[in-house]
Amino acid sequence: MKTKIQDIINGAENVIRMENHPKYINAKVNSYGNFVGTAVDGCNSIGKKIFAENGAEMLANIRGVELTLHRHSSTTGKTSWFSSELTPDEAAIIYAGKEFEWPTEMKFKSFDITIRDDCTVTITRYGKKSEGATWKAREWSDLDGSFVTIKE
Repeated sequence: MKTKIQDIINGAENVIRMENHPKYINAKVNSYGNFVGTAVDGCNSIGKKIFAENGAEMLANIRGVELTLHRHSSTTGKTSWFSSELTPDEAAIIYAGKEFEWPTEMKFKSFDITIRDDCTVTITRYGKKSEGATWKAREWSDLDGSFVTIKE
């Protein structure tokens, strides 16, 4: 059985959460009203297991969307992540139907999802004005690990 990230709590503010997940029943809340996240050491430990269990690809179900995420790493090899590009329809499901306003000059649009080696799951939308322009991140949100099921 593969290691799961469903019980990790991301304590950041802009996390899209499944607040009815059992992990939140006894979760602590800090003085700012945000959930206290899982300790960094715990996240890194689980991340190491996940990266050891998955080779060049990871199969995952994220909010009902079946994805093949590809492994990447920094040039030094110290940081690794799995990511996949998303279609606009897949992004809409994962973002739970959230509507986006794109600047009218944004002719090219793209979405991707990333699972980092600290078990942070991030969905990002990018845009660019022309074919030769550079992609720019327009918005990103962390996604609660309870939406992610890593497949065997």
